[in-house]
Amino acid sequence: MKKKCKIITAEEFFRLKEMFMGLDEDKDLATEIYTNSNFEDKKIIDLLMAKALTFNNRKKFCDGIKFNYALSVSSGIPSKQNIYAFLQEHEANEIYYKILKQMGYD
Repeated sequence: MKKKCKIITAEEFFRLKEMFMGLDEDKDLATEIYTNSNFEDKKIIDLLMAKALTFNNRKKFCDGIKFNYALSVSSGIPSKQNIYAFLQEHEANEIYYKILKQMGYD
């Protein structure tokens, strides 16, 4: 039986972000939770999480879930304009705009 997809909440997103920024054990647990959560719009969430994390945490996240984003600029970090365009193109749920806004991109 296929598990039903769900939309991530802002609270879940930022809780996972904190775990991805924690100790190695926290990162491992976050990776397991994240990959097994069956979130709807996984591509959007992957992109938002990659943008939310920095430096080595971003690299470990992307390596851990085998995510490679194509919306990067020369620095290798997706710009907020590209993320907004991606969200609009995919008719993203309002929750993703809320998450982006809470990250400081309004």
